[in-house]
Amino acid sequence: MIKDLTDIFRKGIINSAGYNPEIIEHQLENLTNICLWYDDWHFSWYYIYIKDEKGMTENCGFLSTHFPVALLMKNCPDNVRNLLKNNNIFTGNFSRRCSCDEEILKQYASEELNIVDDRKLLDGRISFDSKEFEIICSYYYTDPYDFDFYILLD
Repeated sequence: MIKDLTDIFRKGIINSAGYNPEIIEHQLENLTNICLWYDDWHFSWYYIYIKDEKGMTENCGFLSTHFPVALLMKNCPDNVRNLLKNNNIFTGNFSRRCSCDEEILKQYASEELNIVDDRKLLDGRISFDSKEFEIICSYYYTDPYDFDFYILLD
């Protein structure tokens, strides 16, 4: 099943004024058995992990570094969910297969990721001499109607 992220991502954009992810990061890392990791290269999402007594980790969600949005897995502990809720972070259930409004999705993706709704080619909204057509021909893009969430982390 495809999870539509448009609503939660839109809420994050609308309510992003004053969002300070470093404060949330610090609070989460002060929770017992919780740690965060992010990719230095793109730095647009924190990975939220549960650590056990042996130092093993298990991913339990993702927190946006730009917008007050977190996508949480079923195994996410209640103390993490409550902390995010108390800090006005919009939370949704994580799903690998997603869809989102194209313009909203572009705000959550890295600048290097091209997002093109290739269905526009079939109905004539993309011309053969456009930049969007060149992107489609390059095969280096994702479509907004059915994408793997993990592509936003690349």
